[in-house]
Amino acid sequence: MWEDGIRNDDEPGKNEVWYFDANFDDGSKVIIGFRPCTASGMREKGFSPNLNLDITRPDGTTTQEFAFATPEDSYMSKEKCDVHYGKDWCTGDFKDYDIHIESTDTLGCDLHYHALTKPFRQETSEIALGDNDEYYYTGLCVPKCEVTGTLTYDGKTVEVHGQGYHDHQWMNISLFEAFHHWLLGRMYTDKYIIYIYDFVCSERFEFTKVPFFIVADNKTGEILFETKSIRQWG
Repeated sequence: MWEDGIRNDDEPGKNEVWYFDANFDDGSKVIIGFRPCTASGMREKGFSPNLNLDITRPDGTTTQEFAFATPEDSYMSKEKCDVHYGKDWCTGDFKDYDIHIESTDTLGCDLHYHALTKPFRQETSEIALGDNDEYYYTGLCVPKCEVTGTLTYDGKTVEVHGQGYHDHQWMNISLFEAFHHWLLGRMYTDKYIIYIYDFVCSERFEFTKVPFFIVADNKTGEILFETKSIRQWG
């Protein structure tokens, strides 16, 4: 479980994200990210805790809002996913996660994620970049979860049920410096769960391709196939 805890310190250039998303039966969607640093804060030593909450309503309209906390009012465990930014938090153990957000301007959520697959990381999960592997971009995920709880938007609180995903990524280089583009996708069928995260590195790293790919059993959650090798630049 410690792999889903905070992995970096507060030195310049480092960041990470505890990411969650879900599609619900009523057509609504949610995207959530907890980060120790803002994009600009990555350039400086110290944490600048922040989160984003994006809610897409059943009619397709989307609102994105952010919340910020001070380092003194924040806590990030090294033992597991247990992240608290002021009154907002996410916590979990690869089997179950709970998320509470109330500090954005008009949005909120209370969601429970229950894992329907085993967690996955490709080998050490580290994509090593640079002549001396001085840069890294790393991640692990829970490819499929049942998601229940509530979303708050437009002055109302709505009960939701659906399917979702969690990953935790940590790095010491900006996503946009490391990669030219990427594809993140999941497909859920009666028999199988398909997960792909297909990275193409930036020109600086010779457009090297780094695919993550798994097939899991939709009934048992066991991973049936996974890519085994991460290509290093150079």
